[in-house]
Amino acid sequence: MRLVVLTAIGVALLLPTRVYAHGALKSARPAAGAHLAEAPNSIHLLFSETPTLSLTSIRLVGPDGKDVSLGPLAIAADSRSAVRAAIAGTLTSGVYTVRWQMAGDDGHPTRGSYRFTLALTAATPATSMRTTPMQTDQMHTNPISQPDGPGFGVESPAYVAIRWLQYVALLIVIGAIAFALVVLAFGTRLLDARVVAQSRARAAGVAIGATLVLFATALMRLLAQSYALHGESLAPDPGLLSTLLRVTQWGHAWILEMSAIIVALVAFMNARRGRMSGWSVAALAGGALAFSMALSGHAAATPTLRSLALLSDSLHIIGGGGWLGSLLFVVAVGVPVALSGDDTERWQRVAALVNAFSPTALVFASVTAVTGVFAAWLHVETIPALWQTRYGQVLLLKLAVLSVTSGIGLYNWQRVKPVLGAGPVGTHRLQRSATAEMSIGVLVLLITAILVATPTGMEM
Repeated sequence: MRLVVLTAIGVALLLPTRVYAHGALKSARPAAGAHLAEAPNSIHLLFSETPTLSLTSIRLVGPDGKDVSLGPLAIAADSRSAVRAAIAGTLTSGVYTVRWQMAGDDGHPTRGSYRFTLALTAATPATSMRTTPMQTDQMHTNPISQPDGPGFGVESPAYVAIRWLQYVALLIVIGAIAFALVVLAFGTRLLDARVVAQSRARAAGVAIGATLVLFATALMRLLAQSYALHGESLAPDPGLLSTLLRVTQWGHAWILEMSAIIVALVAFMNARRGRMSGWSVAALAGGALAFSMALSGHAAATPTLRSLALLSDSLHIIGGGGWLGSLLFVVAVGVPVALSGDDTERWQRVAALVNAFSPTALVFASVTAVTGVFAAWLHVETIPALWQTRYGQVLLLKLAVLSVTSGIGLYNWQRVKPVLGAGPVGTHRLQRSATAEMSIGVLVLLITAILVATPTGMEM
């Protein structure tokens, strides 16, 4: 079945569609490399996606290396994907550098620079051009302190490591919920009440630890995001952090994430005491956590089908956590509980647990595959984009690593399942194959942490 799902992914990737990227500069006035005889009165930049003003800034650096005074930044009247800043300072002959930084709703900053030349016989003051801005907002990035060059960004190794650790913790949290509410629910007809109750209690304890890791990584991610936007010196500035959280979609997603983490922590504590209501509340918090992650990914910056893209990304996270996360709990929690005691029924309890897990894993894996196909369709433009762009290459790497699970699935079907319940051989094989499958899952999460911050084909 997994081979069929992976084949479907490959076929779906052959369907061309549009590409949506992190914000790339499509055009500018004055243009890059332009030679002007008259002083421009504004800087006009058009991006590939709608910029968030609070995360966008423009600097104009003169021939003397000093910043030329600019007016307030505003969304241009001709396009919501363009920004404009009037030139308020005096321009003289020489080479000027425009340095810009922008981010869309996904909060991923992009920055760059270009030059133009002004040839005047005398100093000429720039005249103001009237504009009817469609939107104005509080400036979030200090234009004087905006970091130059590529700097620390969402693709930096440290930021990738933070996201990877966060994804691992989230997979465990969602896995605990799926294990307690879905797998063990299927297993109530096959397992005795002691195994179910002890498994749920232990799963809640593990989930509490994972939730604390989520809390810590959320704080680190906030600081890393500020670092990427503002540079090292201004990253911890309370005012900039406050603005980031208050006026940006990325900040709203972070607040949702932190709120869901707190709710989940309390819910898991109640669940560990044996209260089923704790698991129900934890399920709601898990859904909110998945949605908060989608709000800071590529789906958040998609100009069309955004609601569907956010829903799909959320289900993708839930599917992955329900599949690999619950597998972790089957092996690390359920099997030890099922094996506790010296009675001859313990091997049958392991088999019953696996039989309860198998159909739920198939459902979660199918959700992961279908939503993955949709994401690929949304973000990959053409077949050559799969190997000609970095985004496509990372996506192919992710699919290649995932394809290894097909071999593991075949092994489980042919060598593990037939001997489960007859003795220790099947259980030992299950533990080995599950460990390999979860190791692949951890590697996939690392590739995903890179993929979500990799510009898609339009920007490459």
